[in-house]
Amino acid sequence: MTTGDTYSQPLVRPKVLHLLVGVLPGGMETLMVNLLCEQSQSNRCENVVAVLHSGDIEGSLKPTIESVAEFHDFEAKSFFSIDFVKKFKKLLHETQPDVVHCWSYDAGIVAGAIARYAYGIKVCWAIHSMDLPSRQEYSRWRFLLMKTTVAIASRLVPDTIISCSDKASAAHARFGFPLQRCQTVDNGIDTNRYNIRPELRSEVRRQLGIAGSSQVVGFVGRSHPVKRLEDFFAVASLLMQKRADLHLLVLGFTTDELYPAARERYEQLPDQSRIHFLGRQPNTELYLPAMDVTVLTSESEALPMVLMESLACGIPCVSTDVGATRRVVGKHGQCVPPKQPEQFASAVFDMLDSNLSPEKAREHVLEHFSIAVASRRYVGCYQNLAKTSAMPPLAESIQPPRKKVLHLVNDVGYGGAQVLLKRLSIGLKQQGFDQTVVSVLPIETIGKLAPEFEQAGIPVRSLNMDGPLQGLSGLVKLGRILRDEQPDLVQTWMFHSALIGEFARLFTLKKIKTLWSIHHTYLGKESSKMGTRVIHRCLAWASAALPENIIYCSKAGLDLHHASGFAPAKSELIFNGTDTEVYRPNQAANDQLRAELNIPVGAPVVGMAGRYHPQKDFANLLRAFAKVQKVIPQAHLLACGPEVTRDTDALRELADACPHSEQVHLIGPRRDMVNIYPTLDLGVLSSCEGEAFPLVLGEAMACEVPCVATDVGDSALIIGDTGKIVPPRDSTALAKEIVSMLQLSDNSYRFLAQRARKRVQEHFGLHTYIDAHASLYHQLLGLFVPAEETRAALPLLSKSSTRAFAKPITSKHSAA
Repeated sequence: MTTGDTYSQPLVRPKVLHLLVGVLPGGMETLMVNLLCEQSQSNRCENVVAVLHSGDIEGSLKPTIESVAEFHDFEAKSFFSIDFVKKFKKLLHETQPDVVHCWSYDAGIVAGAIARYAYGIKVCWAIHSMDLPSRQEYSRWRFLLMKTTVAIASRLVPDTIISCSDKASAAHARFGFPLQRCQTVDNGIDTNRYNIRPELRSEVRRQLGIAGSSQVVGFVGRSHPVKRLEDFFAVASLLMQKRADLHLLVLGFTTDELYPAARERYEQLPDQSRIHFLGRQPNTELYLPAMDVTVLTSESEALPMVLMESLACGIPCVSTDVGATRRVVGKHGQCVPPKQPEQFASAVFDMLDSNLSPEKAREHVLEHFSIAVASRRYVGCYQNLAKTSAMPPLAESIQPPRKKVLHLVNDVGYGGAQVLLKRLSIGLKQQGFDQTVVSVLPIETIGKLAPEFEQAGIPVRSLNMDGPLQGLSGLVKLGRILRDEQPDLVQTWMFHSALIGEFARLFTLKKIKTLWSIHHTYLGKESSKMGTRVIHRCLAWASAALPENIIYCSKAGLDLHHASGFAPAKSELIFNGTDTEVYRPNQAANDQLRAELNIPVGAPVVGMAGRYHPQKDFANLLRAFAKVQKVIPQAHLLACGPEVTRDTDALRELADACPHSEQVHLIGPRRDMVNIYPTLDLGVLSSCEGEAFPLVLGEAMACEVPCVATDVGDSALIIGDTGKIVPPRDSTALAKEIVSMLQLSDNSYRFLAQRARKRVQEHFGLHTYIDAHASLYHQLLGLFVPAEETRAALPLLSKSSTRAFAKPITSKHSAA
């Protein structure tokens, strides 16, 4: 998926016709109004709004829309009616828009098709949910028919699809939406309108007869089964039973609008006088400040704006963990599983008794969910659509041209580079690149990641080169694959693949551009084979002539390869990326793994992940931990990775030498690292050499786990001032820093943990990694080149920019 920023020179004020069902204040409708207001103020876009039927309902957004845009009411019963078709065609003649933006699926199918195929007008669809309308509203077969129809139309009608979150795009892709047309633009709110206003707290409470000392829990939303109002009332019942002075404030509906299941639960409330229904209110910013906590009990959401609005008012939130709610709430509330009223009520009590900062909650929204940023990206999408030529041929609209990338990798086993390749290829697929992965070694012997590639729609092929005798046949096979696939670009991963890829190009007549990806630093005689070092020298000699570019994943690797003779002019530095939406703090995982390994609550846990290999220097780790246990006897060590078990004699002997050997857990390879890291109190990397940009540090830090690492590769650059760096092969120094980190005060530790996650989010995120590759592909393949504004937002990390980023780190042994 791409962002909605503009490329090249923008078109002046595109004219956009917005189509939606009605103008009652739902999340999507409110977003549209926010965009209209901001675009009217900035004069970036001329907007026309047309609705199926507005009615004359209290709380309608119609007056606000009419103040900033031209407004039309079709007064029709359905988008599929003849009456609507006639009126819509007339409106197109009158307004002559550059873009038609359809905010509902029905409008997208009918109006979008008319606009595109009858008038050659560009069409934009919107995704603001995780699914189509709730299953409760339709029979099973009608729901399936609707899904199929919308999926087919999504490939034929819209020129672009703007989604409010990657998760919403992925959910729609599962039933047929084309991800290559999806552009993710976060929802945004008017932060001037939603603000911290203490004076409104007392005024609203006074009007409702609520004492100033009482606690108020608020709900904002419509009456619909997807909102799980029965769960909301179940939570309300639990809250009322435990706190006699607690009130609930409901905006968006009245008791007359409750559906049966919700009404049944409402009637069971112990004290209905303490729940206040205010109905639809177009100015919710006047009532949110009266709340102490805002709740959302939905079973499905995409990127709910009500949470943003609450946080902008300084109100913490408790929400079900659905869609991207966790990203919205951040550290300013809690997310719990849906349909768990008891757990939800407990989280509400926690928030009511917490001392979270209203100012920091507001800062979170200002940083991530501003309407100004969202509006700029929407206008960028409109400008790009309006600048392109008229309606493309039907065949192109069904199957737009895509560029092909072939990744050649040594194997598809569970290695750091291979896992990164999987994440990159999935992200690039979403950005419109068709990809194939080719493994040099047989998949049968080292290919555990192959099913995960295939499941993501990325085919995996093998050269079966498991020995010298298969070398020539493997080259011939790769040449055949290149001729069959005809990729626009070949990206090789690590030295052997780079050499094999360049040889195989000799078997093809078409010149194919190649990229080399380097994931090594120092190649020592003890830790690397003679053949690998010879290939390294050959590639250095050929680097100036063969590849288009050489991508290094670490600054240390770049500097060492330049010193080894690799062509500096071909170099690009793109740091490895960590998915901070996946790797994040998880208390439930912490509790579960501690119970599994019989680690007491509160006992400090030091951990390291990596394969058993001389470069990882597990001996250094275990010797250091033996010293740690002499100072902190309750400390536990958790180490995982291939062959990291007590079946490995050297590890077993070192583990048994620890003062409390039963507290050394060597658990072997794990595929659930997202559940391992949150259990740790401290991450460690004890490698002696060979590291480039160790992913394990970024993943641990993203889970709010500070780290201590040896001074190898880019470890110091990753950790920065959030942890400690020690010399390699020095178990005494390693033990000293582990002890110092474990003995930090709670406040100091929490500060470092949060700072570690923030550092990964800001500098080493997966999206930055993927976007940097896509930007480089665009340049090499002659696609659009991002404008300076976009390149600043989605940087391709060049040598100079990375060195500038590294300058503040003046000492690799900086204290926390």
